[in-house]
Amino acid sequence: MPENATWDRTLTHYLYGGNTYYRLCQEVILGIGGVRMLRALGHHDVQRFHMNEGHAALLGLELLDERARWFQRDRILHEDLEAIRPQCVFTTHTPVAAGHDQFTLELAVRVLGHSEMFEMKEVFCCEDRLNMTFLALNLSHYINGVAKRHTEVMRMMFAKYRIDDITNGVHAATWTSAPFRELFDRHIPDWKLDNASLRHALNIPSVEVWQAHQQAKRQLLDRVRRETQIGMDESVFTLGFARRAAAYKRGDLLVTDFGPAQAHRSRRQAPTGCCARLIRPRPLTVGYSALLGSFVMQGSVCPRQ
Repeated sequence: MPENATWDRTLTHYLYGGNTYYRLCQEVILGIGGVRMLRALGHHDVQRFHMNEGHAALLGLELLDERARWFQRDRILHEDLEAIRPQCVFTTHTPVAAGHDQFTLELAVRVLGHSEMFEMKEVFCCEDRLNMTFLALNLSHYINGVAKRHTEVMRMMFAKYRIDDITNGVHAATWTSAPFRELFDRHIPDWKLDNASLRHALNIPSVEVWQAHQQAKRQLLDRVRRETQIGMDESVFTLGFARRAAAYKRGDLLVTDFGPAQAHRSRRQAPTGCCARLIRPRPLTVGYSALLGSFVMQGSVCPRQ
């Protein structure tokens, strides 16, 4: 917007880009700006704020500031923490360092203007740095991880906090492919109303599951052909990675260890070896860079020599 300074407009140009100053300014927009946007839209009675990863943790700071302003104070007090904590819920997603932003206190005070950070380090800081995950943990009355195993790791990392596990999921009726929707409709009529009933999919004949899989795969590869003009063989084992390719999402795990797959193929008396092909012609090691976006890799884990 023309009302913003030229440099400020660049803060939305790059996701997770720039130096620490750039990143902290982005998180000011997300957390503090997010709350102010809601208020400007007339949402003054929000009961819960959900921080989806620590990047949004500064929304808690804005809630603290709102309370201080309400009582005509220019400083945050410990009693404010207890007052706003019931409003906040925090979901942590990864134990990888890239998911836990940290900033020096000097930089934090420069950007945020809160000298209380030096006085309330037990709330804002970990090892004398503004730690966004630590801040979100301290300002939330409920905390969860995104899988049982992930939550076990997070409990070891942050032992003093109670962290529940809620396994990530999707709206099954929306994201299930048409061939599998038809399959589930035949065998599990209530699956759209009760996703837990999908556990009965274990009783569906394997032949029908395989037929639905192959049909869905053909539809996917047809779209790849339309989008990229590259033909792919539906009879070949195919891996897809269509997420934003940030390093902490660990896409390289797809090609880290072919041993188990090779062993499985060996038991079926197939030749050994491996190959891979990207739909975009660039080296595999570069293919996982944040610049790639998404790719489909195709290759037999043990192709014929």
